[in-house]
Amino acid sequence: MSDSYVIFLFEGSKQLKALLQILAASVCKRGVVFFAFGDEEFAEELHMLHSHLQDLKVTVGSLYRMVLEYAAMVREEKGAPSLTLFSFLSARSCS
Repeated sequence: MSDSYVIFLFEGSKQLKALLQILAASVCKRGVVFFAFGDEEFAEELHMLHSHLQDLKVTVGSLYRMVLEYAAMVREEKGAPSLTLFSFLSARSCS
């Protein structure tokens, strides 16, 4: 599955866009500043997920594989996903 297909599948999801920025920054060993433009709930969810993934020492590769797993799940459900990407990653990273 290509990156462009994943982005198409999520239809411009800001959760996916934020994660892709975090993945890219991590690979380049750079920090990232994400502006949520007033969406405080999203900003808090992103911060909590990022902290959770860091605490568990989730690698870029394993995070990317989890995003692909979520994409496959969404594709199989053929409709609104039962979990958000962030919820899926939070649950999946603990298993």
